[in-house]
Amino acid sequence: MVLLTSPQLLLTTALIAAGPFHGPVEAIAQPVPPADVPLTILSVDVRTLPEWKVASPEAPAPQWRTSFGSERRSEVKAPKPSASVEADIVLLQGVSDVRRLRSWFPAGQWRLITSRHFARSDGDSVDGENLSPTSPSPATAVALRLRPGLRVTGKDQVLEVTDASGKPAAAATVTAVKIRYENRETWAVSVLLPEDCAVSCPERTAIDRWHETRSAENVRRVTGGRLTPQSPGCDGFGLRLDPPPPPPRPSYIAASLTPKLGCAASVSVAK
Repeated sequence: MVLLTSPQLLLTTALIAAGPFHGPVEAIAQPVPPADVPLTILSVDVRTLPEWKVASPEAPAPQWRTSFGSERRSEVKAPKPSASVEADIVLLQGVSDVRRLRSWFPAGQWRLITSRHFARSDGDSVDGENLSPTSPSPATAVALRLRPGLRVTGKDQVLEVTDASGKPAAAATVTAVKIRYENRETWAVSVLLPEDCAVSCPERTAIDRWHETRSAENVRRVTGGRLTPQSPGCDGFGLRLDPPPPPPRPSYIAASLTPKLGCAASVSVAK
């Protein structure tokens, strides 16, 4: 059974009431919820996050001069969020910087699973994982809170969607993670489609085919991203639930504009 709640109510009081972002404050660690609490799944396109400004490579870094007259530059550090995210699974779109994302999802509290755009084979790593710090184009990721009873049982990059774009730096990515919680499995799917993707674009057709194939698994799927054609504001962003819940509960949950997360949609699903 799928239990739906208002997207605004599923964000923490801090996220809703804290107001505009005013500078770097350490993220607040949240207590681990008991195992019998339903899962909360949140979808956010990081490009809509208020005050999410990545320093430009051309931006001058702070300088200082040593006693020997040589100049040194200090590293420009990105601001950190003023509160943590209150959710168990977060579907992320528009991701291009893993280290910046880690300020919201610290390694000791979250497992971060990214699309293949961040994969690398040269031995470098981010937080002990074989990831490149940045992606050549916006990509997708899934953040999984480290809590008892919640674990990953499968992954799928849904390469048919990326290949459908026919571009070297694909404008479409999908990160799908199968998660087991209290003996119930859920596909958590983050989708990023091209900005010009219409109802019948190849990438959208490919993700629809993936859903059709997975429908035989009898595993529920929660998909987040801009799921309808481009439109102003938060219109088009949201969460799709498959199989659809029985009426009158909706199978699509539209995103709302929130002070801390920009366009965000969330849902609570029973274990």
